[in-house]
Amino acid sequence: MAKVDGSLKSLIQGVSQQPPRARLPGQCTLQENMSSNPVDGLTRRPPVDWIADLLDEATDVQFYDMTHGTTDYIVCVLTDDIRVFTLDGTEKTVTEVGTAFDYLGSNLEFITLEDTTYIANKDTTVAMETELPSFIDYGPIVYVRGGNYGVTYTITVNWKDSGPGGTAREATVSYTTSTTDVTTIRTSYIATQLKTALDASTEDSFNSLFDVFRVEDTLYIQWKTSTGRTDYFTALATDTFNGKNIVECNNDI
Repeated sequence: MAKVDGSLKSLIQGVSQQPPRARLPGQCTLQENMSSNPVDGLTRRPPVDWIADLLDEATDVQFYDMTHGTTDYIVCVLTDDIRVFTLDGTEKTVTEVGTAFDYLGSNLEFITLEDTTYIANKDTTVAMETELPSFIDYGPIVYVRGGNYGVTYTITVNWKDSGPGGTAREATVSYTTSTTDVTTIRTSYIATQLKTALDASTEDSFNSLFDVFRVEDTLYIQWKTSTGRTDYFTALATDTFNGKNIVECNNDI
């Protein structure tokens, strides 16, 4: 066996799997419970700080780090349950709505947007929401795609009276977010406020002619079934942030 001679000034280069003669100065074969740092040199690795046991039994679980506001959480998703803990091990109450836990599985993806955490089961086939009307026949869609402080969001709906040469009609509603309250800049909250305003609008009898549906941060507007109308009408959506936070899509067919 060949012998390697030499001296080392420090052991801060970490572990190397290369042959000794090919290593950089300061690299070693094995390093246990030590940390190599160019500033502090070779120091002992910090110990594990046990805080709490989250689960009492061994089970299949998926973990997700979640931050809502200024509080950090650990989400534990089991096959038929969701448990949430703060970083000190305190468990929070999780309430199942309907049969939501039936959606859980072993192939999940997590994402947090605007203090709302979404869980997607990648083994579940996506389907159209059956409780809402068809989105393909007529009617505009309004999408609140961003929230900001002190911004006014406006929707204007334009239509004509039925019959040839019908009189042009319109209804306009607005909502302005707070300059300090973070809850008012969530896109789903903004959409909710705009829907509430549209539902209450009596301008040119809007709320007696149209239904407004909301899915999270998206609004869909259609003629009420009782009107028997399917003719073309439009929506215009804008905001005081250069129109970047809300958009509309009109059916031009």
